[in-house]
Amino acid sequence: MARKSNLPLRLLPLVLGIALAQGSSLLPLVLNTWPFTNATAEAWRTLESGGSALDAVENGCAVCEREQCDGTVGYGGSPDELGETTLDAMIMDGTAMDVGAVGDLRRIKNAIGVARKVLEHTTHTLLVGESATKFAESMGFTNENLSTGASKALHSDWLARNCQPNYWRKVIPDPSKYCGPYKPSGVLEKGSPVEKEVDIHGHDTIGMVVIHKTGHTAAGTSTNGLRFKIPGRVGDSPIPGAGAYANDRAGAAAATGDGDTLLRFLPSYQAVEYMRRGDDPLTACQKVILRIKKYYPEFFGAVICANVTGSFEEEEEEEEEEEEEEEEEEEEEEEEEEEEEEEEEKRNRSEKMIAAFTEESEPGTFLFHTVCQKGRVSEEDQETSQERRAESVTRHSLKQNSEELQTKKSYDGASNDKEMDMSEEHAKNLKGMIHGKILKA
Repeated sequence: MARKSNLPLRLLPLVLGIALAQGSSLLPLVLNTWPFTNATAEAWRTLESGGSALDAVENGCAVCEREQCDGTVGYGGSPDELGETTLDAMIMDGTAMDVGAVGDLRRIKNAIGVARKVLEHTTHTLLVGESATKFAESMGFTNENLSTGASKALHSDWLARNCQPNYWRKVIPDPSKYCGPYKPSGVLEKGSPVEKEVDIHGHDTIGMVVIHKTGHTAAGTSTNGLRFKIPGRVGDSPIPGAGAYANDRAGAAAATGDGDTLLRFLPSYQAVEYMRRGDDPLTACQKVILRIKKYYPEFFGAVICANVTGSFEEEEEEEEEEEEEEEEEEEEEEEEEEEEEEEEEKRNRSEKMIAAFTEESEPGTFLFHTVCQKGRVSEEDQETSQERRAESVTRHSLKQNSEELQTKKSYDGASNDKEMDMSEEHAKNLKGMIHGKILKA
């Protein structure tokens, strides 16, 4: 399925109202893009067994590389114009502000593992191409073919469709009708804009942020990039601040979507910087997406943010608000609408929440992300709660604008057992794995 870039932009926020102050009993936290729940669970197990935030990010992303999550991560997916699958990955330590990354990595399956070796065993940040492969081999990684029958079939079909879609412009022969090789043709004539189809699978990179119980942060990404990209292309995923970013003083963020556009705005860095300056995660994510939209109104992508800073003054404001609520309850029983307004005020004022912010440009499409916190929920309950929350959000998206949606459909994975619709037995140990889903009606 492809998306044409002339579709209108629609922004919908999803807020998970979970307090994340350092030292909070709600830590640690694992948050990643898309429904890659095995990756989330592996990162969580790593933390439970005493691993660091970096360990959790590496192990979580490695699961997706092995499982070929959605065909957009790991080997056997997204062949380039020559039919070869290459990988990009990055891992960042938000405590030491250290980064390791690889781009256009060839014939090595464990890209996130190689990125970790770049971080630990070099003073560099990014290695690319064949040289990155040689480095990986020197670190003990196995050189093996990343192509599969599926990726070869994708490439053959692409060739049969006259190499459509592709990422060339201002060349001859006409790239909208013919395959290459291409040569420069000069400037396009006015009145003949290029309309590019964007594959939905260009949006599915895994981006993961982890907050350790000590408050240490880490972030990482892994992807096989755009399908049918020009050989040598490196996307946003391995670039610090574009694909992901982490800073213990603020939090962490990750982005997914049109990597070539994301590279021009460094959205993950910008979101973390906004949070460091005092913005709550939802506001930070909104600012980043809207900044991109200003220049690229047809942009397709998403940003997830987690903030763990929180100052004493902010905690004081929350305490004062709670006291005011208690006084009001003594005077009269508040109406349901008033309670919702107060909850909205809390969320707008708090800097201790997780936010995922996305645009949706076509009916029936969705952003789906996974968060794991303080234990897990059984698969049966997990599936049931996921479906009911999805249905609930769908109903409200028909009736409410995005501002109302972020207030009325916030998910409290820490305390709201009824909304999660869990059995009493599982509700006792809730604070578990949460799935958020937004559908455009």
